Amino acid sequence: MDYSTWWTVGGFVCLIMLGLVIVAPGFYFGYLVSKRAREEREKLEAEKQSLRENGGVLAPAIIVSAKSKGVRDKRFVKLEYEVNVQPDGFLPFRAKFRDEVYRSGYSIFNYELMGEAGRKIWVLYDPNNTSRVYLDHYDEQHEEAILSARRAEFNKLTENNEELKKRGEPAEAVITRVDDLELPYPAKGSRAMRIEFKITPVSGASFTSEGNFLIGDSAIEKYSVGKKVYVRFDPLKPENAVLDSERNKLIN
Repeated sequence: MDYSTWWTVGGFVCLIMLGLVIVAPGFYFGYLVSKRAREEREKLEAEKQSLRENGGVLAPAIIVSAKSKGVRDKRFVKLEYEVNVQPDGFLPFRAKFRDEVYRSGYSIFNYELMGEAGRKIWVLYDPNNTSRVYLDHYDEQHEEAILSARRAEFNKLTENNEELKKRGEPAEAVITRVDDLELPYPAKGSRAMRIEFKITPVSGASFTSEGNFLIGDSAIEKYSVGKKVYVRFDPLKPENAVLDSERNKLIN
């Protein structure tokens, strides 16, 4: 390799090294910013969930101002809200808090996100400390937000069903009551139901038990009052029972 070739190769190597020196810190800085934003978001959501589970109150509020505190990924606007909270049965109060919202198109003037003032939102607040306020959702999302909250509560009621299906005592039963909880799960083609049974165990006297279930829209008739089904129950807490899905597949 002659002298000029060495210079050419050396020049390319230098350019690559220079590019790494310039670009790599930028990528690393971007990674750190993204990581910090994700951690802040996770912390905020954890605080909201903790308040939901420990006496937090959902209430309507009217936005007084929504000042921009920066933009993340071009479409997530960080805002400092000032709102008038209007809890049902209690005196209204004013609160400030920070959150971020997704906006595909927006305009900011004098740090104010245009079009936000006067909008109705729903906030979650601590009744023992009204300085703790969080954005829950905008009013146009209210119906779906309430359904989502109810689904979360129902899912907690059913989280032990699978374990009971594996370890519970098998038995035959007759459905004595069905309560449609008016809680649809469109993605699963199902509805939330509370079902009461009269269970006849392999040995011993019959007894009443109940459980919460997702019932497919096409199986509503199958699990109606008077129908015979297979269940599994907890011998230590016989008031708890689940539908035996595998055996019930044999029922027309």
